[in-house]
Amino acid sequence: MNYKNKLLPWCIIRNFPNMHSQLIIRFRRRNDAEAHLQILRANNPNASYEITFDVTPEQSDWTIQQGQLQFHRNFELNNRFHQSTLVRAQHLDSQT
Repeated sequence: MNYKNKLLPWCIIRNFPNMHSQLIIRFRRRNDAEAHLQILRANNPNASYEITFDVTPEQSDWTIQQGQLQFHRNFELNNRFHQSTLVRAQHLDSQT
């Protein structure tokens, strides 16, 4: 989602019978979307419209989150390895 779309999160969607939908227009405020929706329904009463709040994450945000998750997993594995190595070394030192 680009910056402009983040500023306009309220969307009017037109639903079609074959489970398809079409984004009609975006708004900054919900009450603006509701006012426009009334005009659309008055002009085309047979069409199905709905207002949604678009919270679609950016692909780059998802990639960063996945990368951070992988980093944390690798960090935990390395940390466990070093802890087990330290315990073994302490055990060997206590035997001598």
